[in-house]
Amino acid sequence: YRPFAAAVKAGVDSIMCSYNRINGRQACASGPTIQRDLEGRMKFQGFVMSDWFAVTSTIETALAGMDLE
Repeated sequence: YRPFAAAVKAGVDSIMCSYNRINGRQACASGPTIQRDLEGRMKFQGFVMSDWFAVTSTIETALAGMDLE
């Protein structure tokens, strides 16, 4: 969490989600992580993109807040 908060504070324009799972969900499909934490708490205004082949459901990841596959 801290490295992402530092990157957002430094003004990055994009962040890449990963293959890893967060509470049983792939990071790219974790709405609470993308919407609540990244965009809400950290005030990130850039775009979130997937790692290569880290998306298994385009609909699920789009609803979670990922912008680019």
